[in-house]
Amino acid sequence: MAHKPIHRIRNALVRSSQVAKLKLDATFLRRQRDNLLMELGEAALTLLDAGELAAHPALATLLSDARALEERLEEALRQIDEIHREVEGAALAK
Repeated sequence: MAHKPIHRIRNALVRSSQVAKLKLDATFLRRQRDNLLMELGEAALTLLDAGELAAHPALATLLSDARALEERLEEALRQIDEIHREVEGAALAK
């Protein structure tokens, strides 16, 4: 009789362990998928910019948003470089 509760506890622990492993696997697979989609998007954008791929009209907003974000990123990086140069110049002037 005492074996049934232990058996149930053991089964619950095994199932819980299986769920945890599956969740970890799903997280890993989701990350792989997200990275692959990012690479796919970057490759598609490169081909679009080179005129080697035609954009579907449904992608117009996404393309516009991606290009706007790229411009904002480039501007932020330019500002960072500018600040670094100013700081280095001030340090050399001392």
